Amino acid sequence: MIGLGIDGGGTKTEALLVEHTGRILGLGRAGPTNMFFVSREEAWAAFGAAVDAARADVGPIQIGGMVVSAEVPDDLLADLAARYGIPAWRHIEEPEAALAAGQPFSDAEVRVVVCAGTGSMALGVGEGARA
Repeated sequence: MIGLGIDGGGTKTEALLVEHTGRILGLGRAGPTNMFFVSREEAWAAFGAAVDAARADVGPIQIGGMVVSAEVPDDLLADLAARYGIPAWRHIEEPEAALAAGQPFSDAEVRVVVCAGTGSMALGVGEGARA
């Protein structure tokens, strides 16, 4: 299966295509998609440009799922999934993505992540509760 991960922010948007083995197939970059800073139309165009750039060297493929971290409404992401024929998608926050990405490398009971970019967030988990 091929997955698509998108990180959309106030400065830039990155789209990454990966195989289930973790092998990277393509990376695309485009302008901002954070709708605190850009219009819906600008966000839509940047998402499309990033995904198209990631697919540019791959050829025709079927993307099995998409995970997106961006400040945009879910209906825009549903439209994006439909545009590329992606059957399943999920909208998550940056700290959740970072914690999930680091989990295979840590058996710690308590984990904390800080994300700093155009905006900043922190998330800690452990001992059965989220903080």
